[in-house]
Amino acid sequence: FNTGSGALFRDDAQIQELVGRLAANVFAAESIVITAARELDAAHDAALGLDEQQAYLRAELAVQQAHVATPKLVLDATSELFDVTGASAVSTSKSLDRYWRNARTVATHNPVVFKARSVGDYFINGTIPTG
Repeated sequence: FNTGSGALFRDDAQIQELVGRLAANVFAAESIVITAARELDAAHDAALGLDEQQAYLRAELAVQQAHVATPKLVLDATSELFDVTGASAVSTSKSLDRYWRNARTVATHNPVVFKARSVGDYFINGTIPTG
């Protein structure tokens, strides 16, 4: 690029920073999903002795919180992918846009605003979230 540093992409500090942000977003999203999965497993663990309502709350709250936090991380990562790869990344042969489109579709399917309201209502008022 005529506005670039002239360094190879792998040596360019700005590209390294973008890749670092991308990797951190992916790590955070994966960590959130793994934590929610552990909570789902725990909700069904007979050894914990949870009653049906406690198990439901543990699982539902974990899933809803993950649903609130994860879409932005994934959408940011899939958008920033294009900042790192340049103009050739929009080539239809690469189909990289499908990652952003899939993330956007999932995030839109269950709007985050409703899950965030439900989580907030629980933490403020103790209202049990509905699935």
